[in-house]
Amino acid sequence: MQASEFIKEFEVLSQPGRLIIAPEGLSRFYRKGFSGDVVASWMTKDDRLDDIEDYVRYLNDLHLHILDAIRQPSCKVNILGFSQGVATASRWIANKTVKPLNFVAWCGDLAPDIVDKASYFPVVTFVYSSDDQFIPVSQSVERSKELSQNGFKVNEVFFEGQHVIDSQVLANVWQQITTD
Repeated sequence: MQASEFIKEFEVLSQPGRLIIAPEGLSRFYRKGFSGDVVASWMTKDDRLDDIEDYVRYLNDLHLHILDAIRQPSCKVNILGFSQGVATASRWIANKTVKPLNFVAWCGDLAPDIVDKASYFPVVTFVYSSDDQFIPVSQSVERSKELSQNGFKVNEVFFEGQHVIDSQVLANVWQQITTD
């Protein structure tokens, strides 16, 4: 899915004074081989470390550009990562250039290389779906426990459904974690 489609999932959060940004993975490919929908991804296993460096730099630059464009030297930043974007966002936070008030990890896992960086993170709210075809709930719960043992502050939210952003669950989670 491309960012122009993905951002529609967040319309439920729209309100005056709130800016919702959906950065897109830097790699694009056809969903079905050589034709069909074009989708975006944050990285593949090829040149993985270079890709990580590139997307962290991209997110840092985007963040600074947005702050400059809205003429706000500081503002409330909440980050939601979905699927592969959870690892992406966790690496960005671990880079220490952005300090979010909240981090929502939706149907995904934090990058394994940041487990020793709990102090850089706000509370991490994991959102798990009951029928996730990529990450079984049992695996997600085990990972949350591991992160808690490593000093992360963790909340968990479960919903009935698949590996998707559920707008009603999103609205409920956002209401729980933010005070705009």
